[in-house]
Amino acid sequence: MTLSGDMPAHLTGAAASAEADIGRRRISLRALILAVSLLVSVSLCAAVASILVFNARLAVDDEIRSAFEFARASITAGLPNRFADANIMSRAHTLASEIDARRHVAVTIVPIGGQNQTPSAPIAGNDKPVPAWFAALMEPEQLIDRFPITQYPNVLGSLRLVSDPTDEIAEVWEDFSIILPVLLATGLAFVAMSAFIGQILGRRLSSVLVAMSEMRCGRLEVRAPDDRLAEFSALAAGVNDLAVHLQREQAENSLLQTRLLSLCENERARIAHDLHDEMGPELFALNAAAGQARKSVAVLREMRPGVAETEVLGDAVQAILRHTAEIQRSARAAINDLRPMIAGAASLSELIEELVAGFGETAGETRLIVRADPAVHADEMGEISIYRFVRESVLNALRHGNPDLVEVALWREGNMIVARVADSGRSGDIAALAPGFGQLGMRDRALALGALYKPPWRENGHTVTELRVPVR
Repeated sequence: MTLSGDMPAHLTGAAASAEADIGRRRISLRALILAVSLLVSVSLCAAVASILVFNARLAVDDEIRSAFEFARASITAGLPNRFADANIMSRAHTLASEIDARRHVAVTIVPIGGQNQTPSAPIAGNDKPVPAWFAALMEPEQLIDRFPITQYPNVLGSLRLVSDPTDEIAEVWEDFSIILPVLLATGLAFVAMSAFIGQILGRRLSSVLVAMSEMRCGRLEVRAPDDRLAEFSALAAGVNDLAVHLQREQAENSLLQTRLLSLCENERARIAHDLHDEMGPELFALNAAAGQARKSVAVLREMRPGVAETEVLGDAVQAILRHTAEIQRSARAAINDLRPMIAGAASLSELIEELVAGFGETAGETRLIVRADPAVHADEMGEISIYRFVRESVLNALRHGNPDLVEVALWREGNMIVARVADSGRSGDIAALAPGFGQLGMRDRALALGALYKPPWRENGHTVTELRVPVR
């Protein structure tokens, strides 16, 4: 289990890149449902229409052949023979009119030479226009037969019988003009129903995705809403169980981080106390002994002036005193670094002002400004964290930014104590810089305290960093 709640930068970048690559190959569920439903609807409509057209074409062909065979039989039976005494041509005209009045056939009388053909009677019930493409689709093979009209010994002409599917095709088109819109409307209704179902599924998925997005941003108290659909209810329950598990892990992580921070501070305090209690008296005794030695050397110089050994001994004593003073300063700095404050010894604002004033010795021409609210107080761990944040941020600004101005601000904002350090140096892309150990330490400390650490960013020509510590 890791103590840090953040993913390493290289893993975060790889995950984001992989997610972007996958995102380019994704399509939405609604679009997929709509596309599939449209494809299925078009396929079904085409299949049903093809079956209807095929069956209608067979029916038209059977109907036309039956009518043609019946008309042929009627002509064969009713046409006078060549030896009849009656007016054969008149009888032929009468028979032609009777046959031509029937459906699906047309009869014409062709005189000798093929001139002056007698037109067939108009076919009733064919008032509605039929599209040419539909007529061509339905038109069967044309049937033609000829019957000679003879009166011995002469051939007077012929009776020409032709199949005529026009009225049958018109009837089929009349049926199709009703079926096709119904079929189309059914397909559109199927697509609309699929789109509606996709909308419902999309909304339910969106509610779960919104909850997951909130959880990914750290708000693990958010829960995915329950649903009446069993599958979505199970999905929401799984997401909520994961959120509960993450909350427990986060609480355990936070507890471990807090314990680790407390142990580190306690160990720092122990080492600081050991240095102060054990090393301090020894350094004081060494400094006192060196001072006594310096007095003894002064007495020797009075008793034996000009002796070289006395001068050498005096220089050695001075070196001991100088190095002892340096060791004492280093020890005080180490103690202050290990344990920068004693609880109740001074207010947080006073400690911050003293810290910034100490930087003034090495700041050169940099102007240091402190605006700290004296009424701001926090618990010991919070004040130590704020103190270390200010020291690290000011030190980074002076080391790397070469600023003309460093401003430290401390104030209370709601239930948060806000510490901000801004400097006028270090321009450029701050976000592209890799965080140092100081920033990583502040991030881990903020996680342990439940605080919010904002790494450096550029604002109005200044580099700004901020720490927000909750007040308990």
